[in-house]
Amino acid sequence: MLKKSQSLKGRRNFSRVLKSSRPFYFKVLKIWSSPSHSLKTQFGIMVSKKVSGKAVVRNRLKRQLKAILHQAQKSEPNKLNQKKVVLSFYKTPDLETSFEMIKEDIDQWLKRLS
Repeated sequence: MLKKSQSLKGRRNFSRVLKSSRPFYFKVLKIWSSPSHSLKTQFGIMVSKKVSGKAVVRNRLKRQLKAILHQAQKSEPNKLNQKKVVLSFYKTPDLETSFEMIKEDIDQWLKRLS
């Protein structure tokens, strides 16, 4: 799991990232990324009620995304240095294949970063 110091918090921080960069669209994710002044990479995750009205489903998607980001950070640490990243679900993934779909989206995003 991601450390607490790696989580992007606060409306002001989210709005800075959203305004300073344009989003990348993937199968189920929409990702904004901007450079950070701190040495740590920070991630902010948004899952709206439009994706699912049930909090259980939204929390499950957040947990899956955090696990995938943790794996990506271990495997390719250089690509994720000093960034502020906001990730948002804009489509509801199929719950049976959601982990694979999210992983594909993150892999495609990492390829775009290089």
